[in-house]
Amino acid sequence: MKFHWKPVAVLALFLPLFRKLNYLFGAWQYSPLDQQDFIFWLLALAAAGLFLGWEYRRPEKKTASAPDYYGFIMLAAAVALLAASALKHINTAWLAGSLLFIAGGCWIIWGWRVVWYLFPAFFIAALGLPSTTYWTSFLFRNCLGNVSGLTIKLFFAASALAWLALCLRYPKKIFIRPEPFFFRAGLAAFAVSYVQTAEPPPRGVPLHLALKPAASGWLGETVRLSPLDASIKGKNVIRRYVYYSAANTRIGILFVQLRNDLHEIHPAALCLATARWKICSTTRKLLKTRFGILSVTEIVAEKQKRRILFFSWYSSEYFSTGSFISFRKSWHFNETWCIYQLATPIVTTVSDAECTLLDFLKTFGTLVLNDAMIDHRFKPD
Repeated sequence: MKFHWKPVAVLALFLPLFRKLNYLFGAWQYSPLDQQDFIFWLLALAAAGLFLGWEYRRPEKKTASAPDYYGFIMLAAAVALLAASALKHINTAWLAGSLLFIAGGCWIIWGWRVVWYLFPAFFIAALGLPSTTYWTSFLFRNCLGNVSGLTIKLFFAASALAWLALCLRYPKKIFIRPEPFFFRAGLAAFAVSYVQTAEPPPRGVPLHLALKPAASGWLGETVRLSPLDASIKGKNVIRRYVYYSAANTRIGILFVQLRNDLHEIHPAALCLATARWKICSTTRKLLKTRFGILSVTEIVAEKQKRRILFFSWYSSEYFSTGSFISFRKSWHFNETWCIYQLATPIVTTVSDAECTLLDFLKTFGTLVLNDAMIDHRFKPD
């Protein structure tokens, strides 16, 4: 009996994707921001089915194609992405690498023509990866304002389906060889990267908070962790505090000491959006403190007619950054990182709320962090 190796090879291509299906299903089930993303995977399956049906009915004589070894270039890129995502513990990057791995394998088995027609399906599936709704909103925040990431992704998915329909309708007129295709894709990726990195330097002094029950007119207490906090705690240290000033100003603090458990660490705006906050603005800022420049992300969010100002930053022993991307690129295993999120109501203006948070930093800021500050900061001296 003749052995048909192609079905076995195709099944093997899906093994990296199968490894993270539990994470994908968990995001659809528990993350309000990702609950609709299964739609994109269904659309991707529909796009793939549309092409396969067209291919089966194609009147041209079908002949077995020899393996196209140029596909190993894409396969090597996929393996590199999978290795990097495993090293950095980025589940979404692993899923993206899995899609690229499948595309590279299809290129080797069936040639570039099949990958070209399946590209819309892979693109639509990538739109359904966890956290892409937030990152899509982030990428287009300057030109589209408060248009939801889901709406933008649905537009791109519809465009990809329309493109596939045109390619199948005019197969000989709409076809691009791999060289010009990847050249144009590389130019587009470079343009997007340049626009997103054309911001102020993201690093500042390694500012930490030495919180005490009372200091300079501020009174504070610990707050019980919510069930959500407890569920995502993992191996990390999580503390919540609330402080009041003599002028009845309120500040809430979320503190996380990262202990190599990266899976529940996300951008502050993503966590707020997941908790049903409306993100009014997200701005990278370099703040002048008495210790030096502090790099933070400033977020204005609204929920139930309350407007809150947030300062969020990540601090190691050497520097601080308000950029989640910069933090993930700089993080190393067994390196101490602390994550701070300060919040205060916007009673009058954003500028007044900023002054409140800066006054708090002036009172409790420090450049040194030790375990005593984490575990005993509210115990009597």
